[in-house]
Amino acid sequence: MLTIHARPLVVLVLSLGSCLAAVEELAIYRWSDLVEEASPGKELVNDGLRVQSSEGGSIALATLPLPDDVGRRYRLQGLIAYDLPDDTTGHLEQWNHLADGQAFFTRTVADVGPMRRLSGSSAMRPFNLPADASGGAKPERLVLNLVLPAGATATISDLRLIRLDPQDPVLDFSAAAELAPLLPPTAEGDAWPATARWLALTLWACFALLVIGFGIGLLLRRRHRRQREWQRMRSRDAADLA
Repeated sequence: MLTIHARPLVVLVLSLGSCLAAVEELAIYRWSDLVEEASPGKELVNDGLRVQSSEGGSIALATLPLPDDVGRRYRLQGLIAYDLPDDTTGHLEQWNHLADGQAFFTRTVADVGPMRRLSGSSAMRPFNLPADASGGAKPERLVLNLVLPAGATATISDLRLIRLDPQDPVLDFSAAAELAPLLPPTAEGDAWPATARWLALTLWACFALLVIGFGIGLLLRRRHRRQREWQRMRSRDAADLA
């Protein structure tokens, strides 16, 4: 049986395990494998893809194959930096193609968070494109598009496919949205690479869970000490009465 001294460690281990289990990475997509370097309006820059829109509209970026174990609930995540003309907006669009020929889309058109629309200028920030194909056929591939106004540019990097657990809310990414501003800003040529930003975000979330777990462990240990002291006092009182 575990003693009270081991309980804080158990809480810490369970907290860390929950943190690591919450993110299951299925695939990492590299633009060098997806896009030809000489594509019009597209340019490979380091680990990212820079897109320039001369006429405006939807720009097909890439078709992404899905692994066999993708499941029915997943999200495509990455980093995007952009510069749009004043009073214009844009968005990312993900078409989810199923084995039965059906398809549905996800777009970044929210007001806040990693699913917010593109407007103004931004250094590298996270984006999410979640999907839920529960009850439908198996997802086979993703088609990623970028909708930009004329004269806009955008750079996308660090594409990753993440499996979502059945209990995870598909569209709830407020935690990542709150943590993202705490990371160092990333601009083109910055020494803080995209992969490091996602790693820092994950480590930050794990650290927060560890602190909470450690605090719970300390409270349990203090409570146990008080209970032992109370039992000791009752034993003394019983001995005095005898």
